[in-house]
Amino acid sequence: MKPLRLLLALLPLLAARAVAAEGDDPRFKVKNTGDEVEISVSHEYAPGRLNAADPSERGPAPVIPADAKITELVRRCKESFHPDEKLQALSRLAELKPERVDELRALMDLYDRDLTSRTQIERSLARLSPADRRLAPFFTEILGMEEEPSLILFALIGIDRLQPPEALPFVEKTAGTPFEAPRPDMAAGPAGAQKWAIRFRCLQILARWKGTAALPLILKRAQETPLAAALVGRGFWEPAFDRIVRWSDSKDPADRALSDAAWNADTPREALLRTKPALWKLVLDPRRGPETRHQAAIKLGICADEGDVDRLLKARTDAKKEADRLVYTTAIFASRSPKAVPILVEFAKTHPDPLSRAGVLEQLREMMKPEEFRALLRWVVANDKDEENRRHARQLMRATPSTP
Repeated sequence: MKPLRLLLALLPLLAARAVAAEGDDPRFKVKNTGDEVEISVSHEYAPGRLNAADPSERGPAPVIPADAKITELVRRCKESFHPDEKLQALSRLAELKPERVDELRALMDLYDRDLTSRTQIERSLARLSPADRRLAPFFTEILGMEEEPSLILFALIGIDRLQPPEALPFVEKTAGTPFEAPRPDMAAGPAGAQKWAIRFRCLQILARWKGTAALPLILKRAQETPLAAALVGRGFWEPAFDRIVRWSDSKDPADRALSDAAWNADTPREALLRTKPALWKLVLDPRRGPETRHQAAIKLGICADEGDVDRLLKARTDAKKEADRLVYTTAIFASRSPKAVPILVEFAKTHPDPLSRAGVLEQLREMMKPEEFRALLRWVVANDKDEENRRHARQLMRATPSTP
């Protein structure tokens, strides 16, 4: 589609976003005198009236045809007053990949409605791949609409999936612009927060497109927002490993903020495996700071095999100092190995911190057989000194099926 034709196709949508036309929506009464537009809520559709209605009075949600396409699902999301129908339509949207420009236009029109709509639409767009690059002009044309930052965020999702070369100049220029605030909630108002999000999204895209060539820029941006350090921990774990450790060992609060973001990133297990010897070295080194050893222990546990778990168990048994013992325990917990269960059960019963005991119960819920877990919960209900923990254990018992 030619840029001009695409822009013309977008004009009705942009106009609809700018002003409500009389008679478009029965929920509103629009009085347009030319100089002034007055919008009021129709009594029949007043929010209080809708919210007060008994859901049973609305009847069952209309059945959505199994072969309903994206445009039909979006129409139902916009026009239906039945919450279940909207949720059903949104759920179905997330399962479909847009194939045509009119479907992308429909998704974009719904994108700003609410957080639930936005999340499901992003899941739909995530189904795109470079094989769908014929749709790229729709997204690249939107990048020039600076007055519509929410639409640019929508377009960048498609750009990220399709990777059209013609979008690279915009991505590089935007990612190269300094952040004016360390977090979006500290930016100047909603518009500032959206611009912050656009900049960060472009930084993410550049990290995926250019790989290690983008690392110097990401490290530069990390000096402005620690959140960029999470990109370092997720996508550049190996080349940036020594830098992350230096951040962690530093006494500078700014460096520590960077290390927290990098250590806590969702690092691919394959990358962790390639740094396992270095992680072992950090965990075993008593001269390292406690935070560095603790964070390294978590990453080591995530990539540990049974041989590593056995080695950690022995190190824990042989440890003379409680600080060393705690580091090894952290790694064992992070491994989620069945061999960790006895230690976790002991932790759940004896640790002095009530919140820590409750947290271990949540982890054991996924690691123990239901009947064994119920036996532990019965012990907590009978013996834990914290009233909130006992209440939580009773809730978990109700949610845990008993073995016949």
